[in-house]
Amino acid sequence: MIYLYKEKDLIKISLDKIKRESEISTPGSRNTVWMATYSSPSGPRTVAVKNCARFKREEALILQQLRHPNIIEFLGVAPLPFGGYAIVTEFAEKGSLYDLIKQHPDDWSDFKKQCWIKWAIEMARGLQYIHEQKYQHGDVKSPNMVITRNDTLKICDFSTARHCEVTVSTNSIRGSWAWMAPEVMGEPDPQSQTKPIVTPKSDVFSYAVVVWELLTGKAPFPGESALNMLKAVAIQRKRLEIPTACPESLRDLLTEWWDHDHTKRPSMDEILSRSEPVPTYTALYDFAAQEKVDLSFQKGEALDIIHKTGGDWWFARSTKTGQEGYVPSNYIRRARDIDTEEWYLGHISRIEAEKNLLQPGVDVQRGMFIVRDSESNPGAFSISIIDHDSVRGNNVKHYEIEKRDDDETGSFYIHERASFPTLAKLIKHHQRVADGLCTTLTYPCPRETPKTMELGNDDWKIPKKCLTLKRKIAVGQYGDVWKGMWEGKTPVAIKTLKMETGQSAFLAEANIMKKLRHPNLCQLCGICSDKEPIYIVMMWMCNGSLLNYLKGDKGSNLKLPELVDIGAQIASGMAYLESMNYIHRQLAARNVLVGDANIVKVADFGLARKNEDSELRGEGNPTLLRWAAPEVLMDNCHSIKSDVWSFGILLTELVTHGQTPYLGLGTDDKVVRHVKQGYRMRKIGKCPDALYELMLKCWDKDPTTRYTFEFLHSYLDDGFVVGLCIP
Repeated sequence: MIYLYKEKDLIKISLDKIKRESEISTPGSRNTVWMATYSSPSGPRTVAVKNCARFKREEALILQQLRHPNIIEFLGVAPLPFGGYAIVTEFAEKGSLYDLIKQHPDDWSDFKKQCWIKWAIEMARGLQYIHEQKYQHGDVKSPNMVITRNDTLKICDFSTARHCEVTVSTNSIRGSWAWMAPEVMGEPDPQSQTKPIVTPKSDVFSYAVVVWELLTGKAPFPGESALNMLKAVAIQRKRLEIPTACPESLRDLLTEWWDHDHTKRPSMDEILSRSEPVPTYTALYDFAAQEKVDLSFQKGEALDIIHKTGGDWWFARSTKTGQEGYVPSNYIRRARDIDTEEWYLGHISRIEAEKNLLQPGVDVQRGMFIVRDSESNPGAFSISIIDHDSVRGNNVKHYEIEKRDDDETGSFYIHERASFPTLAKLIKHHQRVADGLCTTLTYPCPRETPKTMELGNDDWKIPKKCLTLKRKIAVGQYGDVWKGMWEGKTPVAIKTLKMETGQSAFLAEANIMKKLRHPNLCQLCGICSDKEPIYIVMMWMCNGSLLNYLKGDKGSNLKLPELVDIGAQIASGMAYLESMNYIHRQLAARNVLVGDANIVKVADFGLARKNEDSELRGEGNPTLLRWAAPEVLMDNCHSIKSDVWSFGILLTELVTHGQTPYLGLGTDDKVVRHVKQGYRMRKIGKCPDALYELMLKCWDKDPTTRYTFEFLHSYLDDGFVVGLCIP
């Protein structure tokens, strides 16, 4: 049996568990923030509760996703009796940086000595992490920097944050004028067609204003109107006055961060590289160089990262050999004592831990375990363990690993009666005795070596002589797909363009794939365009198309929880497309590829398009009629919601192990006629009612009321774990 739960995308907190204490002043905010006591499962704790004048679900979702020591900890949302939600976060005892500066008008220069550089670096670390996660904060200012009891700076208020990998134009001003970058202010002429521009470099400009506040102890542009600030910053290009006592090196940095041309400002990576020592990373796996410019290394080797390119390949120096070259970033992790331990998997969620422990192909034994970063307590750890009983069979139990900070050892413990100076010693203890756990620990969950994201660092061109075509695996209207080898050792999929076919659409597909990077999207490796036929080189997926896999020996034996997990992976990849404003237009099982351990990736972006508006009309006729939404069949109107319709059809392919949709209706023409008239497929076989209700919601006549892929992923992802744990 499998149960699917709705509204699992946000952590909910009952309002009766929150007792308000006092209102917190928040300059310039339309929202009320309270200090309150939250009766959490682990005991009472002081929290901040933000009553939103207009609740933004995206703000809560972004906060829930971001976990970093310099970002305010999100605890959940509390439904309000009059509608909407309040956002509940950790409470920063020393208040905002803005208020702290105001409290020290006469002695700021003495007060700041111990903290201001530390706070500037912590703010940069938090912003770097936000940008790495492909978000822009959009309102970086001292009121949105809060200080905890132990003098740690944390970034808060993500009401203007958005997911974006490219420069974004907007019709509205986002942020606060005194901290705003000139490109965000836009043109002063109301008749101007130039829209404000928002990029991560806009956060860099605002960051420089906060650093100026830390340096001077003053507020930026006090008493000035928005119009005066716009004229000064955007038109006259004036900047805040830097004190004469400011070191020349910092003066030069502020000037660079405030450059009028946002493309010339440094990234947060570059800012940190100048303010911190060269970061050292530890190799998690062996790596053999694929090109002359790559650096080979062995597991456990220490690497100094000289330059993070912004892509998946970073330039590094081996501390062992002194050699330099490019390394795949997903093979290394910031150096800590536990990073090379087989049992430590880093920042993965509770659900991902359960998937790893219960995944097909793993020899599951009681006591197999994973140690991971805690989701609820940043900086702490959790341990996930396989248990077994006669009712539930194999299941996973989770324990928090606490860290005692009030003594010199800072020891780790699960139960206070047994604490240890290191995590490794705690693990060894529980491998000998259970001592409060469900069972003794046996061995770590095995993990696969990840694939490198590209075949080379940042050059997409691959010489044709490096590729060998081995076996044709698919024939298409415009080209064929081959299994091939790169440099004789790396298997790849090679899509070839027929000689008589135009190149523009083929290369457009490759250009889209360059921009899209997600674990559940098929990854472009490179392009051969030096001579015809043109090749698109993609990562190899050993089990081929999902449609053929479902019909084959392996796929036909998949149980419902495994099929639902495949659906959740597809929804995850599509949610990324949704966030990037792309539509796929050919979503079907035949266009999804399957790798090891039932990992799937959405492929075939030949008809994918960037969708600047809410919909795309009149470009080509639908080719997959049985997967097409009514608005596509009638008006040739495509949107991300027509992809949602197709996803609902794909779910029927999953539960029927590859059966053709609308099998009983006959020809495509009859299917089209029935769908236009409102026909929907009936529930099939053993499909759970909850899953069928989800399909029907995907097939709603009104596209605007269909679920988002973000919700679909959350819904199905939770269903996977529940389905495995309940017989």
